[in-house]
Parts: sequence; C-alpha cells; structure tokens
Amino acid sequence: MTTLRVFSPTTIGALLFLVSFSCYALECDQLEEAREEAIHGDANAQYLVGNAYYFGQCTIQDLDAAMYWFFRASENGSDDANYSIGLAFNSGVGLMRNAKVATLFVSRAARNQHQMAIVTLANWRILGFENCDDIPKISKLLSDISDQEYLDYVEYDRLKDLQLACAE
Repeated sequence: MTTLRVFSPTTIGALLFLVSFSCYALECDQLEEAREEAIHGDANAQYLVGNAYYFGQCTIQDLDAAMYWFFRASENGSDDANYSIGLAFNSGVGLMRNAKVATLFVSRAARNQHQMAIVTLANWRILGFENCDDIPKISKLLSDISDQEYLDYVEYDRLKDLQLACAE
C-alpha cells in the first residue's frame, strides 16, 4: 500500500490559486449573479462562489462557506470542485486533513481528465514512492495529460532519480 506524502498547505494553496484564478476568477459585479445561479443548482456557479469565499475574492474569506459551495458543486458533477475538495482534505485548510479522502476526490476529477488532478495524483505517487512497481502507474498517469503546459508541474527530477534507482 502506498503512503502519500502530502504537500504543504502553502504548496496546495499555490496550486489551487493557479487553477482557480487563471481560469475561474469572478469580477466583483458578477458575484451576486453567480450566487443566484448557484442557489438554483448551477455546478459551475457553485464552484465559482466557493472559490470566491475560499480566497475572499469580492467577499470576506469564509472557508466554511467555501466548502459548502464546493460540496454542492461536487454533488452536481463539478470536477473543479472535486479537485478543490481533495486539495482541502490534503492540506487541512478548510477541512480536516485526510490523505485517503483527498485522494478519492482528486481521483474523481482525474477520471474525467482534469489535468491538474492528474498532475497532482502523479506527484503524490512520486513523492510518496515506495517501490519500483509504482513507476508504470506514474507513467500511465502522466500519459493521460493532454495539455502539455501542465507537465511543467510534474516532479520530473524526482521521478528520474527513482527510475535510475529502480534500473539498478
């Protein structure tokens, strides 16, 4: 059984920040409209509202409210929300730290080709590496990354060291 070494909360926050603000930042005048859509079950709006609360964007930071909206979005099929929930469980920011539950949520997003979720799972396997049997599993995860810019986030130096050690 593989033991995952978890990222620090700072690293998780940075990854979540990159994913969230690069694609999903709300303008302050859009927040009320997003809240209305979120109340009516729009998964993307629920994720956006959760994100706004998580970062205190156009509202006061409220991690409980953020997790509420992330879970609602997850229930409605949002891979971004599943990824964010997984990161929160992994870091312990907003939710109690739990690596197994973190892996479940991030895996759920990765199954739907969420690129950062795939990178995160690969990195967790690399950083929590226990035996050479993990190398093909890591390679399989990395082959699922279709957007080449996400490969910049992979711990390749560590992976190469592991491959060399396993080849000996």
